[in-house]
Amino acid sequence: MAVWDPKKHLRDPLGRFRSMSLEPGWHEYRRGSEIKQYYINDMRQLADGSNILHMSAQGRVTGTARDSEPIERIHIVGTDEGEQMAIAASGQTTFGVINHDKPAPPETFSLNRGHEFQPVAHGLPEHETAFGGTPEQLSGRKDGRVYDTLNARKAEQANRDAFDDPKARVYSVDPQELAEKAKDARKYYEREFGLGEATAREMPVYVYMDRKGNVNVTPVYKPVRDEDGTIQMRKLRSPNTHGGGGSVKLTGSDVTRMSRAMQQDGLDRVDMTISGGTNLNRNGKPLRNALHVRKLYRNPDSGDYATVWGTIETKNKGVSQVQATGSSESQQSKLEYLKQTREVREHAARKYENPQDPATAAKLMRVKYGNRTYSSDVTMTPGSKDGTAFVIRSANGHLSQKVNAQGRPIGLVANDGEGFAALYNRGKGLNGRIGQEDAQRLYDGNFRVLRSDSSIGYYAPDGSPTRGVFQRDGESYTYGPDGHPLRVTRS
Repeated sequence: MAVWDPKKHLRDPLGRFRSMSLEPGWHEYRRGSEIKQYYINDMRQLADGSNILHMSAQGRVTGTARDSEPIERIHIVGTDEGEQMAIAASGQTTFGVINHDKPAPPETFSLNRGHEFQPVAHGLPEHETAFGGTPEQLSGRKDGRVYDTLNARKAEQANRDAFDDPKARVYSVDPQELAEKAKDARKYYEREFGLGEATAREMPVYVYMDRKGNVNVTPVYKPVRDEDGTIQMRKLRSPNTHGGGGSVKLTGSDVTRMSRAMQQDGLDRVDMTISGGTNLNRNGKPLRNALHVRKLYRNPDSGDYATVWGTIETKNKGVSQVQATGSSESQQSKLEYLKQTREVREHAARKYENPQDPATAAKLMRVKYGNRTYSSDVTMTPGSKDGTAFVIRSANGHLSQKVNAQGRPIGLVANDGEGFAALYNRGKGLNGRIGQEDAQRLYDGNFRVLRSDSSIGYYAPDGSPTRGVFQRDGESYTYGPDGHPLRVTRS
C-alpha cells in the first residue's frame, strides 16, 4: 500500500507536489493566469509541535490579534506547574505542547500560526518565538490594549484524566497508520456513494482499537439501494471492538489533518486512548467519547523535554474564550510584573539546581533568567573552594561569570589580558587604569600586571592580589618572562 509521508512529499500552497530541493525563502507558483509568491520556511527553526498547533487552529494564518479570533491563533500560556504551554484549538480539536524545561511566561502571548509557508517571527521573549507567526502580547501592555485569548485547562485536564484512569486502555499508535486508515475510509465514501474528495473528507468515521492493539477507522454509513435503485446512506451501529477499547465517531478530515501533523512533526508513535470528551451533562459526565493522544519526548537539538497532548471530538467544550486584562503604567505595576516573572522562573529552575554537567547548568541559567546560555559556554568547576559550581564564558570570550549551584552569579573571572584590564579598571580613575597589553596571562591562569605607577603586581583571575612567588616540591618558583614557572635560585 502506497503511503504519503509529509516529510518526503512536499506541497505548495495549492496542495500540489513541489520540488524537494527548494531552499528556504521566497518562491513563485502559478494560479490560473496569476503568478503568486510564497515563502518556504526553515522548519528546523520552529519549535516542537508547530505543525500540530498550526493544524489544530482554524481560520486565516496571516492575521494578527487585532483582526482575528482567538481560535485562529496559537497562545503561549502557563500550566499549573509553572511550565510553558502553547495551545491551539478549533471546534473539534484542542492540542497543546507543554515544554517541561521552559517556564511559563508571566503574561499571555498570542501569535498567528507559524508554518512552512511563513517566516519565523521575532519579538517574543527568548525561547518563545519559535512557533512562528506574528506575536502579540495580550496583557501587561503599556498602550492598554487587550485581546481575547483561550483557556484550555479544562481540555488538558480531560486529556490527562483519560490517561490517568486506572481502567484506561492506552495503545501505542503510529500517526501515519491512523492517517492511512482515515484515507481508506474516505476512498470508501468516494467509491460507494460517488462523492467528491472534498465532500468525502468531511464524512464521519468510527475510530477504535481492536483487542490486538490495531487502530481501525471505518465509515459510519453504508450504501443501501431503494427499490427504484437510488443509493441511500444507512448509519451503522458503533463497531464491536471485540475486546479492544471504546470507539468514537469523528469527522474524517479532523482525523486526517491531525495525524498528518503529528507525522510531520516527527512523532512516529503516540499514546492513544478513547475516553470521555469535554462535552458534559448536568451531572458532570461526558456525553460522548473523544480521541485522546499524548506523547512525552525529548528534543534532540535543545535537550528539552516536551509533552504533546491533544483531543479530537465531535464538539469541543474544553476551551473557553477569555479576555486578557490590561495593566497600568504605574511603578508599582511594573514592580509586580518583575516580581511575578522572577517567581515563575525561580520555581521552574529549581529542578536543575546543583548541576553535574554543562548541559544541565546551561538549562538552569536559561530557565532561571531566560538568557542564551548553551552548554558550549559552560565549564564545570568541581571542588571549587569559593562555592563556584561552574563558569559561563561571555559572548566576546574575555570574561567568564562564576555561578553557584543555585544559578546565582557570584563574580567574574578574566580569560585574557583584555578581560583582566576590564575587570581591573572598574571603579578606577583614568590615571589608575591599565591597557590590555599591560596584563599578561600566566601559565596557571593568574596575571602579571604592569600597573600605572610602573610597579609589577600579580593577581588571580578574579582580580584579587596574589603573590608572585609560589612553592612546588619544596622549591620556590616565580614566573619567567614567558609566564611559565622559573625556579628561584639561592645565592
